[in-house]
Amino acid sequence: QGSILGPILYLVLVADVTSCVGIGNEDNSGYADDFFLWAVGDSLEGGRCLLRFAGGNSLVLNADKTQLMDVAGFTINVGGVEVHPFDEIEFLGVKFDTAFTTVPHNINIAKAAAKRASLISRLTVHIPRGKYLRQMAKGLMIGKISYAAAAVTIPRLDNECKGPNAAHRAIQVAINDAARSIVGCKRRDHIHVRDLLERAGLPSLNEVAAKAVALETWKCFYSNDGGGGARNPVGDFVFPIPRRPMRSTTPIAYPLGRETATFACHAISVWNMYKALRSATTLHAARTAARAIGRSVPT
Repeated sequence: QGSILGPILYLVLVADVTSCVGIGNEDNSGYADDFFLWAVGDSLEGGRCLLRFAGGNSLVLNADKTQLMDVAGFTINVGGVEVHPFDEIEFLGVKFDTAFTTVPHNINIAKAAAKRASLISRLTVHIPRGKYLRQMAKGLMIGKISYAAAAVTIPRLDNECKGPNAAHRAIQVAINDAARSIVGCKRRDHIHVRDLLERAGLPSLNEVAAKAVALETWKCFYSNDGGGGARNPVGDFVFPIPRRPMRSTTPIAYPLGRETATFACHAISVWNMYKALRSATTLHAARTAARAIGRSVPT
């Protein structure tokens, strides 16, 4: 019972941290033993308020895990340790740069995918090609690139969309190499990528991205964890409540004024393009629709 009671008491302790810190423009979220606070201000006073709150409530802040984004060259003292800013900052396993893009994360994933492709190639000596090697590839590689795919990859929904960037191309090359190991062919055989992936039973990076965005968009539409049963902040941003009733019963998302490479823009495009996703009323139906969307996009 202690393992259950501990996280509950912790959440009770930090639930009102925003009102206690008193920055004025902040919010928080928590789950089990994880707590996340974000604040917007004109100075470091908000950070100092949080430090004082932690010290007064026996909350130990780990200086080794404290990260600062290098935007103004400031430092902050955590537990007697001076924490300096970084060129990169990591949130939930995703690395961002000072422009808050996911370029560092995508570069790391491309390197990891290449290493896994080499490992899968070496495993062909010990594991028969086909079913078991395919399972190994899905676990080692597809599982790696699927993490946070909705946030860090740019799905191409049709052939008119801009092609993948260098990091995404490198990831796809690694997937192709893994597929060749499964099928038992070489690059010089010049098998079309879509045919190669189909024979190997592996998805393309674009299929992974489109499927992930579609499913997360559906979850945003039906989210109710924003307080009082309302949509969460992302869902509320993608699906704002219309100012006046609409005659159409189909919930269409409003396009943003400017197209950007963000999840919100991708979510709006996917939601508006695919009726099957909008018609899904259960998570199972949404997953089925997302898989169909993934299979329909370009490789």
